[in-house]
Amino acid sequence: MSIIFIGYFLCIFSAHANDWLTLKIEGVDDVLARNIKAHLGALPKSNVQRRAFIFNAEDNTTAALHSLGFYHGVIHEEVAQSKDGPWTLSLSITPGEPTRLQWIDINFDGEIVEDKFILNWLDTVTIKPGDVLNHGTYDQLKSQLVTIALARGYFDGKYKRSAITINRDLNTAQITLHYDSGKRYHIGTVSFEGHTLNDELLNELLPFETNSLFSTGKLSSLNRELLDTSYFSNIKVLPQIDKTQGLAVPIKVELSPKPSHSIELGLGADIGNTTDNSMEPRSPSIAISTRRRSPCITTQASGTT
Repeated sequence: MSIIFIGYFLCIFSAHANDWLTLKIEGVDDVLARNIKAHLGALPKSNVQRRAFIFNAEDNTTAALHSLGFYHGVIHEEVAQSKDGPWTLSLSITPGEPTRLQWIDINFDGEIVEDKFILNWLDTVTIKPGDVLNHGTYDQLKSQLVTIALARGYFDGKYKRSAITINRDLNTAQITLHYDSGKRYHIGTVSFEGHTLNDELLNELLPFETNSLFSTGKLSSLNRELLDTSYFSNIKVLPQIDKTQGLAVPIKVELSPKPSHSIELGLGADIGNTTDNSMEPRSPSIAISTRRRSPCITTQASGTT
């Protein structure tokens, strides 16, 4: 380890203090210190909580170090008790050598292999060999892939393998993400509810063909088309995943007409550019809801994992 790297950790961080405990963390940089504080949790508010906090401090600190790739940390814990004021818990930490990524293996099976959007997303992944292992970054990458796949209509997708393999002797780690998307679903019948307009007129606003490949970007485009009519105070575009027929997902659109005296005012709002070439919303089971003068996209929980 270089002298510069050693000096990087020679800092003392005084954490929060309350009537029961003062926490001091020594020997780590601010990133590690923040992560340790997060793992330790809120400072105690009673004598019982204080004893539990101190009892679990070493294990929680070890977990914090591991989560950021430090598997050889040495923790020295010291408790100074006081009769008249808060106790002081001092943690002196030597993190040791970090674990670095040896390789990252991201592999696809299923129709997602032909999806240019996913291939473009791969180009944005910044994690690379040589980086210090960060379990949070791994979890984020794993979750982001599932989220995007669902938003693109791969509702049967699943990981065949997802793992971090760590060699503590060599301080190396390998990330493996093997994802099988299965088939991509399509947009089925679009039905409109809660309006007094002719269905033919509304069908002309559809920015996609029936049975086209599913994506939440297309549903956002439909929301925008309906918004631009200025006829509605509330718009919800709801993919009905639980009513899928074959690979076709029915789309229910709930509309609330504006009061007749307010039609001429217009909404004067824009939900932004959402197309198939931009990042999809966070979940495929969405309610794209636009309210008068305050349009937004809200997300509902999906039963798909």
